[in-house]
Amino acid sequence: MSIKNIAIGRKDLFSVNPLDIQEEAGWNVRNKTSRLDSHIRYLADSIKEVGLKEPLTVKMDGDIPILRDGHNRLEAIKLAISEGADIRAVEVILESKLANEADQVLGMILRNTGLPLAPIEQAEVFKRLHAFGWTMNEIAQKASVSRNHVDAMLFLTSLHPDILKMVKNDKISATFAIDTAKKNGNDAVKILKKSVQIAQEKGKGKATHKHTGEPRVQWRVVGLELSDVTAKLVEALEKMGGDKGLIEMAREALGHVPAQKVKA
Repeated sequence: MSIKNIAIGRKDLFSVNPLDIQEEAGWNVRNKTSRLDSHIRYLADSIKEVGLKEPLTVKMDGDIPILRDGHNRLEAIKLAISEGADIRAVEVILESKLANEADQVLGMILRNTGLPLAPIEQAEVFKRLHAFGWTMNEIAQKASVSRNHVDAMLFLTSLHPDILKMVKNDKISATFAIDTAKKNGNDAVKILKKSVQIAQEKGKGKATHKHTGEPRVQWRVVGLELSDVTAKLVEALEKMGGDKGLIEMAREALGHVPAQKVKA
């Protein structure tokens, strides 16, 4: 018996010229950072060596394929082509006609198998879902994150544009921005800008709590430095398949641990 007699064929998988795929303005939540550039560089090298392993997702606007998922992959494909790779067609999947706009937005998180969305990028997704009328509990449940994480990310989106710009440019972390805003209110912008300046003067690319110039209480837990505790928490959460948002925020916290030690 031929495989054709038992196979379940896909009617939504097509090959198209990647240069014909267009992006919808304002749809992609990714921010241009060195972290993203490195990831695209890695993808481009992989695509040149073994090809595209995961199809892009598109919707059709007449005869034009509009990208819905796979922005990093498409960017990497274009980079590979610019460097001489002979890529004339890539596989794409059609977005389900049953998926509404909110489902498609949620897919930015659920379908993400590559570089995880940064907190500021997650925050934009949650903001869009909230605008569709989703409650914080619904967002948390559908995105497989905690309610507290959703609350924190929505709070982040409400901060001053200058603070959001610093987060997007990777000058400060989302956690640092949230902590400072909650503690200092309207003075947060001035404090964070000063922290970035202090960090740059010290040759650091990213400001943390220790650059505010304020003393910070340091803790030791069972003889371990806070950074060790945080690292072990991240490891445990990943092994248990824990809250993705909490894991990302714990990773960020590793960069916020004061270097000076105190006795237990």
